[in-house]
Amino acid sequence: MSVDILQWGGFKDGEIALDAADAASNPYYGGSPAKLGASGAKLATSDDIIGVFQNNSVYDLKGDIQIAETVQTDSLICTVIFGCNKLRLIPEADGTTPWTETPTGGTYSLNDPLYVGADGLWDNDNGTGKSAYLKIVSGDGLPSSTPTALDVYQAPILI
Repeated sequence: MSVDILQWGGFKDGEIALDAADAASNPYYGGSPAKLGASGAKLATSDDIIGVFQNNSVYDLKGDIQIAETVQTDSLICTVIFGCNKLRLIPEADGTTPWTETPTGGTYSLNDPLYVGADGLWDNDNGTGKSAYLKIVSGDGLPSSTPTALDVYQAPILI
C-alpha cells in the first residue's frame, strides 16, 4: 500500500465494485486517482475523480470470493478514500509511485496543487483546463523531482 491516512475527515468506502478488466490493463497504486465507469472503479486519467485508491490493483485483483479456487472477477471490490483528508503518498515496495517521477514543473514543492495526468499519475502540471484535486502540504525531501513521500490535502471537490 502506498497511501496512509494522516488525518481523517472524509470517508473510506470498501464496497465499490472494481472494473477488473481495466485494472488488469491499467494498473494503479495506493494513492492513485480513482473514477467510476460503467463496470466499476478504475484508474482516472482525467478530472473525473471520485477519490484515491487505498490499495494497488495487484492486491485488489486477488479478490476475496473464490469458487473452486478460482477468483470471481465479477465480484471484485476495492477501497476508495474520498472527502477532506490528509494523506501520505509513499512509494510501493518496488519503488513505483502514484506521482510522476519527472514532474512537468521540474520539482515538487510545498503548496503545489496536483493534477491527474493522462497516464493516471499525479503531476504538478496544470495543463489546459485541468483542475487540482490534491495539494502538497509537506513531504520528505522537498523541493525535489523525486521525493520519498508527499503529504497532501484531499478535497471533496476540485480545488
